[in-house]
Amino acid sequence: MIASLADHGIARTRWDSGPAGCFAFRLVARARRALVLASGAALLAGCGVGAPVVTVENGSPWVVDSLWVVTTADSTHVPTLAPGASARVRVHAQGEDLVVLRGHASGHALAPSLGSYVEASGRYRLRARVGASGDVTVVETRVGGEAY
Repeated sequence: MIASLADHGIARTRWDSGPAGCFAFRLVARARRALVLASGAALLAGCGVGAPVVTVENGSPWVVDSLWVVTTADSTHVPTLAPGASARVRVHAQGEDLVVLRGHASGHALAPSLGSYVEASGRYRLRARVGASGDVTVVETRVGGEAY
């Protein structure tokens, strides 16, 4: 003999009252599960509104043709920069991370500085500059606000 829900002390709700109610309940449960999984994946990836943003300025007389913003787990390519140009990239940091810029300008290796500390969810804004001697330094770091 098959036991009913009432035999186990479980009250029926409006969601399980017939085929339409059961379908609606399953649909809501699946949508909720998908939203939770998507939110969790976005947080683990370190992406979103709070991800650090690096603005790179080319103060050198050369074209910066191969520049990367490097973190411990990822690297982001900076578009080619003519002398005096700047570009903005979003960095994929994970937890507490270190940001360093590495690359080449017209075939010359750039000399990176020690880097800058960021947090994935801290809304960090960094301004880096490629100098006339080929050095790359993080000129300013701030938390929150608009990007440079």
